[in-house]
Amino acid sequence: MHTKLKIFSVTILANTAAILFAVPATAELWYKVTENASNNDVFLVDIDSIGGVKEFRYYWQRRDISVPTIIQGTSIKGVLTYKSVDCNKQMERIRKVEEIGEEGKVILRKYDDDAGELRPVDPDSDEGKVMTFVCSRHPTK
Repeated sequence: MHTKLKIFSVTILANTAAILFAVPATAELWYKVTENASNNDVFLVDIDSIGGVKEFRYYWQRRDISVPTIIQGTSIKGVLTYKSVDCNKQMERIRKVEEIGEEGKVILRKYDDDAGELRPVDPDSDEGKVMTFVCSRHPTK
């Protein structure tokens, strides 16, 4: 009985670690999902990062900002976000955020993991289009 419990605990721990410490692969395969009509920001998904079970998906999203945003004197050109989504409930949780500066360097890293806010996604928004795309894909992990 204790052996089965230990094996189960190790399996859960390994799966949790794989999700928590996931980073974009070095050979990302970015797919353009949509482009915002008003500001021309581009939303992409790393196809190889899509993982999950049943209605849940985990993935890396990249947003290329067409007109860099200035935050505290620093120009932000893009954002990498690691998300989890519930495809049935159309809810997302942002787990990791990396803001990218003009030179392509990471300016800010924020890791919320399970503490990230669980929020609804408007299916007609750019984020909703990304979620619809990701949920239509079979997880690769």
